[in-house]
Amino acid sequence: ESEYVDMLISSGVDGVLMAPSGDESQKNLKTLIKNRIPFVLIDRHVKGIDCDLVMGDSYQGTRQLLEHLIGHGHSKIALINGPTNVSTAREREKAYFEILRLAGIEADKKLAANISYTQNDSYRFVKNLISLPESRRPTAIFAANNFIAINTIKSLRQLNVRVPEDMAVVCFDDPDPIPDFNPFLTIAAQPAYNFGYMGIQLLIERIEGNGPAEKQKVILPPEIIIRSSSLKK
Repeated sequence: ESEYVDMLISSGVDGVLMAPSGDESQKNLKTLIKNRIPFVLIDRHVKGIDCDLVMGDSYQGTRQLLEHLIGHGHSKIALINGPTNVSTAREREKAYFEILRLAGIEADKKLAANISYTQNDSYRFVKNLISLPESRRPTAIFAANNFIAINTIKSLRQLNVRVPEDMAVVCFDDPDPIPDFNPFLTIAAQPAYNFGYMGIQLLIERIEGNGPAEKQKVILPPEIIIRSSSLKK
């Protein structure tokens, strides 16, 4: 990310639309500020940076996915989340515990884990979940994104756990078409096209000096798509 930002600055760009990697992006964003290059963030915000944002509604997506699972009889729901240095992961984790509490379900912190968004390291945690006593073993898994969800399902299959018969799985974001997976996953689909469309509109306003004095924050609702990964046959 730092290399790309340096390249953009040296290229003399008028503005930058950016999906930050995480809180560590603060350094790169401050570099853009120092060089007086307008930018708009999409999908994630960064601690300590006041700027225009276009984001999905992580709280509502989490709420709707969990309510779907609870409505189908699940009370032991695990969370396999992304790293805590990413704003969406923090928001989904906060929503997870809050929604369970509001539903009268006592959340077991041992059923929640933070793993990498890009590395397949879900197997160990999934194996630990399956090895729990039946009284504590989850019957559903909420995955923070599609990459984690797909690797979670692969891990469950390696452990001879059937989805959705033995374990329901839901997640954020729709994966690219993959045999046996799509249209398999129940998801909270985010409007990625609108992220870019509205983000560019805000950025052009900043470049042209027509934006409001206060930074704008646009929150776009997800679309819940129910598929077979959360519905027992």
